[in-house]
Amino acid sequence: MLMWQRMAFSSPPQPFHRISQQTSSPTTAKSQFSKKSRNATYLSEQSPTCEEDTKLKETDFQPKSIKDPVNPAYESHTESVYSVVSEWLESIDSSTPTESNDLVSTQLTSSALNMFNREDANAFAMPPAPASAVSGVSVGNAASELSARSAASSKSAKRLVQDRSYRSLNLVSHNIRLRQPHEEIPEYIARLINEIRQDRVSPEPSLDSIRQDSALAKLEWAASSESEVEKYFSTKVFPDPDPNESLQRTDRHPMAPHTIPKVATSNYKLATPVPDILYGYNRDMAFPRHTVHLLATETESIANSQDLIYPFFDIEFKGEDGSLWEGTNQCLAGSASCVNMVEALNDRLEESKNNKVQPIDSAAFSVTMSGTEARLFVTWKENNKYSMAKVESFLLQSPDHYLKFRKLLRNILDWGRNRRLSEIKGVLDVIFEGDGGRSGASERVKSREPPFDGSSLRKGKRLRVRE
Repeated sequence: MLMWQRMAFSSPPQPFHRISQQTSSPTTAKSQFSKKSRNATYLSEQSPTCEEDTKLKETDFQPKSIKDPVNPAYESHTESVYSVVSEWLESIDSSTPTESNDLVSTQLTSSALNMFNREDANAFAMPPAPASAVSGVSVGNAASELSARSAASSKSAKRLVQDRSYRSLNLVSHNIRLRQPHEEIPEYIARLINEIRQDRVSPEPSLDSIRQDSALAKLEWAASSESEVEKYFSTKVFPDPDPNESLQRTDRHPMAPHTIPKVATSNYKLATPVPDILYGYNRDMAFPRHTVHLLATETESIANSQDLIYPFFDIEFKGEDGSLWEGTNQCLAGSASCVNMVEALNDRLEESKNNKVQPIDSAAFSVTMSGTEARLFVTWKENNKYSMAKVESFLLQSPDHYLKFRKLLRNILDWGRNRRLSEIKGVLDVIFEGDGGRSGASERVKSREPPFDGSSLRKGKRLRVRE
């Protein structure tokens, strides 16, 4: 019985009527008769009984019948069929390579997390070391290495800031919060906002020129991507200072971990800020007489691997499919990091017990924007907490709003170029004035091996971050 059932699944037997209809010549009648006798004998031994044959025809060998028996009436017959098929399937499964989607997914996730959490010896965000790192990376590869590091850090931060609880848990646990519109702001912040709202003397584009700007209009009706929004505004609104200017701009570079204000007892992680545009100072042009002073502060003054000094303006772009809510989260951490850097200098002033100058106005500005809307924020530190408030919103497709937005941005850059920079220089002079201060600064420089300057990072070298 078992052998017949195996044959039934491999190749069906010839019907009886075909055997009976075969013809033969007289010369072969005897041999044909012998063959018929042998076939009849074989079939009689291997064929099921009439009752069993009827039951098998009823099932018609459909796959749906090959399952655990439910009706006891068929159990004696189907159990053996089920065993045969089960053995056959098991033999196939054992020879077929298996895949585990869960295992692959877990491995990929783990690799991705490890990639985005790696840091170099100087605590700058970086991706996994490439294969070439085994034999050493030349200085000529520094640019591509920094670009890869920036992209990796950017992806890691993006995933975190998209979380709906990032603002209410992660940021708040590190004393960074967005103030409500009805909350009052400090008087000195109100004065600063009035300062950047002043009219400018320099000529500005006309309303008619904004109305006829087809590239600006396209940002709205073409549902432009983030890169298209960035390309337009980074040239039309946000200037790129010349190398001989005191201001410096960096694009898409992660801020160093030591710049980010963190509460050691918090269990929530902060995303590393990777501003699309970040304005600060050019070391050589902004501080030509304070090189030793900046070296004495070690890396407190350095914002990123591009040797940007004491930044004050963070810009975050979004496409039409992006979220300004997410951009606001990015502004919260980025601008708080800018404030934190200057506050470290104010702490040095307080430690010096010198009252010749007032502490630096450590406020910083930030913008998150798409092709149709922009939101301008100001951030400051008060009672060991970082607060960010919205200054104003702008509808960028409206010529009036566009020009007002442009005016405020230019005034912020002028504020950073003039009053803020002057305050920083004044505090550096007071902290390190006299032989004691200068000697201490010199000793710090001598103790560093090898010494570094603003060009060290640009050549791909990195600095040790003071813990």
